[in-house]
Amino acid sequence: MVITQERLKEILDYNSETGILTYKISTNNRIHIGDIVRCRRPDGYLSIQIDNKRYLVHRIIWFWVTGKWPKYQIDHINGIENDNRWCNLREATNQQNNFNKGMRKNNTSGKIGVYRHNRKKPWAACIVYAGKTCYLGSFYTKEEAYAAYCEAALKYFGEFANFG
Repeated sequence: MVITQERLKEILDYNSETGILTYKISTNNRIHIGDIVRCRRPDGYLSIQIDNKRYLVHRIIWFWVTGKWPKYQIDHINGIENDNRWCNLREATNQQNNFNKGMRKNNTSGKIGVYRHNRKKPWAACIVYAGKTCYLGSFYTKEEAYAAYCEAALKYFGEFANFG
């Protein structure tokens, strides 16, 4: 059974400015009133178990504030998985949430969407949209390539663009 907002607010308190959830009641012998919810999953997101059911904290917060379960995903605007301040959360489709992903771990240029190309114009830019990689051109400088990426990101991703 899914938790009700009434039950949620009976158990937890949420500070929208800090993004922190704290316990209002003790739900077992390991949890005390005032304890901060801080169970971190390997992927960086926080989770909580309530009434024998596990939830992602950012989804619980969305429900706590709005009274509705999110229809889609909850995106952390700044990309920090455990920053659950209300100003950092927004509902997003899977595609929109993917637009807001930062730089890949194997990036060697230090700029999202930019990579080494050839000797004549040593930098190139590309963007992935709708499952397809769009080549944005080759450039003399890394900054020119990055500017091309940023322009395309705004065009395709709008408010979900990440300049990582």
